[in-house]
Amino acid sequence: MNNQSISLLNAMTKNAGLELSGKQLKAFSMFGDLLIEKNRQVNLTSITGEADIAAKHFYDSLTPVIYAKMPPIQANGSSREPVKIVDVGSGAGFPGIPLKILFGKALDVTFIEATGKKINFINEVISALGLCGCHTVHARAEEAVKHPDMHGKFDYAIARALAALPKLCVYCLPFLKTGGKLIAMKGRRDTAEREIAQSDALLAGLGGRIVSVDSFLLQPHINGQGDTGAPDLHPDGQDGRTPDLHPDGQGKIPAPPVIGQGGDSPVQHSVGDMERTLIVIEKVAMDPIRSSLRA
Repeated sequence: MNNQSISLLNAMTKNAGLELSGKQLKAFSMFGDLLIEKNRQVNLTSITGEADIAAKHFYDSLTPVIYAKMPPIQANGSSREPVKIVDVGSGAGFPGIPLKILFGKALDVTFIEATGKKINFINEVISALGLCGCHTVHARAEEAVKHPDMHGKFDYAIARALAALPKLCVYCLPFLKTGGKLIAMKGRRDTAEREIAQSDALLAGLGGRIVSVDSFLLQPHINGQGDTGAPDLHPDGQDGRTPDLHPDGQGKIPAPPVIGQGGDSPVQHSVGDMERTLIVIEKVAMDPIRSSLRA
């Protein structure tokens, strides 16, 4: 990926309180290159501009850490045992691979994806980036959760734009230990609220309760570029530039591009297109499937 897009990711995460190392930024760049190249051969994602990938895939995948405080460990920190996350409906590896890049060995990630070309791509990325503590399952979520090694084993289940919340709860809550949390990554707040209302009666039967709902905008521009209503990432006037990942003695890289500027033409985004909502649901009681497995 070009240095402008990686600079954009670095500025967005830094503005949100996350510090990415040069090694992590290089891993994101490699991941982006692999995604772009593979997407030319098979359809993995409709988001193809490099700045869009940096913001709408990479940064978006890290928002559970920023807004939902998941998980309660330091990035690349140590814990006695890794925090176990299941990424349900991983697609091309989002949000699981960005989270793994951020947290390293402190995170153990299981990717569940039903589409063969996507699970194959996830395996390629894991190998290319040398990521350990990653596991892939080629199956539908409702099939995978019935396996004794998958049911009730995870600290977090996370799903990004996978299904409406009622169906998502049925798919994901059984993966969790009691006390574990489901993080549903959604778009617009109004849509999320409708889905929450539709889930009320279902949650009690699945042993879950909603603990938080956070809405925010992905930052659609930096340094005042673009006019989408979002605040400047650097209100103090600093340009947020970062050193070149591969210094060649030619100085600093250019200012980051406007999100949506993929290829030759900028793409205009509405506020709704950039709106995100995170719904956090805690597993507070054993669910019926787990009870039947114990019987």
